Amino acid sequence: MSTTRNISRDTVIYAAGRIIPAAINFVAIAVFTRMLDAQSYGKYQLIVTGTLFVSIILSSWLQQSVYRYMIEYKNRDKAREFLSAFFLILLIIAAAIVVLGVTLYPHIPAGYQAPDFISVILLIACLMYTNFQVVLQADLQAISYARNEIGRSALFLLVSLVLLYFDRSYFSLIVAMTVTYILFSLVLAVRLDLLKAVSGLRIDRGVISQIFRYGFPMFFWFLGSQVLGVSDRFLLEYFRGAGDVGLYASNYNLMLSSIGLLTSPVLLAAQTNIMGPWSRGEKLQTHAVVTSTAFFYLLATIPIFLITVLYSAEIVNIALGAAFRAAHLVIPIVFFGFMLNGFSLFVQKSYELEKRTRTIAAFIIIAATVNVVLNLFFIPAYGYLGAAVTTAIAYSLYLLLVSTGAGTAWRFAYPWPSMAKLVAANVCTFVFLLWLKVYFHINPQLQLLVSLVAAYALSLGILFVIKEKHTMNALIFIRSTKYLRRKYINP
Repeated sequence: MSTTRNISRDTVIYAAGRIIPAAINFVAIAVFTRMLDAQSYGKYQLIVTGTLFVSIILSSWLQQSVYRYMIEYKNRDKAREFLSAFFLILLIIAAAIVVLGVTLYPHIPAGYQAPDFISVILLIACLMYTNFQVVLQADLQAISYARNEIGRSALFLLVSLVLLYFDRSYFSLIVAMTVTYILFSLVLAVRLDLLKAVSGLRIDRGVISQIFRYGFPMFFWFLGSQVLGVSDRFLLEYFRGAGDVGLYASNYNLMLSSIGLLTSPVLLAAQTNIMGPWSRGEKLQTHAVVTSTAFFYLLATIPIFLITVLYSAEIVNIALGAAFRAAHLVIPIVFFGFMLNGFSLFVQKSYELEKRTRTIAAFIIIAATVNVVLNLFFIPAYGYLGAAVTTAIAYSLYLLLVSTGAGTAWRFAYPWPSMAKLVAANVCTFVFLLWLKVYFHINPQLQLLVSLVAAYALSLGILFVIKEKHTMNALIFIRSTKYLRRKYINP
């Protein structure tokens, strides 16, 4: 099966693993913002954000090594050695968290000991679950990955509702999330035969060295990425209070769920399938797959961005409690930033494939620093809107930096003629959607649905009529081979 077909197949599977959890998360946000006030929801978001922040910082660099090398070692019949080293490093990280938590616990004020204690457990459970899922993904077990995501989301909502029935506080949600991650971590540990892997560890220092050389610079990339993505919430709490965090985070999460619903399947499918042809030395094909998949990503996201610009108020009226709707302008601004960020993940593949992880780590730290500095001025002046704007600016800066291709043998090949047609088609689509909103008045929910369908139908229809081949062939980038051969082989 070709790489393109693999990506197409896995995209469909991952889509199921994202659509259903996204729908469940949509329901969860709607319920939680009606059962909790803005301050309580803000506290919940601060704890979850802080916990996930630490989890990502501690282990995402390790996950990148799994994405990069799992297939290579499997092709050489050495997957066991690689996974043994991976699990050993993961266990060391978890043990360090436990030691640090036990050491600091007596020094925590009495009123904060229970939340901090459960946060440590949540951190370890989240760490285990996300890393075990990465192993499934890297091993191309997309169906199992999707099932786990669906099951975890459903169980979290169920346990949350039960606990909120007895205690309507943010602590109930934290406990529910912790229980959910623990249960699914245990299920995955059994599925991956973790005990056998740990008891029969065959540590290869060469493997560990390779993991650190490639992955550890990504520690700084993820550190910068998380600072860029979540620092605004903590600065909002400092300058404006937990209430503003609740307003911002509820709208932010609603946006993140929608863009994740659209983009995560493509990103997840492409992540490991791109590594296959590269590990076989098929560099030209890899270049073409990266570029074509990135274009497909834009096809999927730009129409939704147009909808958020026109219908952010209607979206929050459906999804959020009345107390959280004032911040609806956050949605299109942050969506734009995350749309650019998702596209930059394709653009930076040249750095990842050529093991130039230090360069992209430097780029993200620059963007994160700019974000924090701007937040110090924008948040006191404009509150959550300032936080949204600075996030979009920082992601735009990062995309600009990775697009230079500095330090790599090849850089992302922007299909400029196709992108110009894409922009033109969506400008026409936006004008039509604006007309539709002004002159076509029906039930708001139905109008939103009609506009969403029209956005895709019209933008794709225009591209089809003008014979934009990237669109007509979906993931197959017909012209990329000629373009890339002319650019990199016969310049």
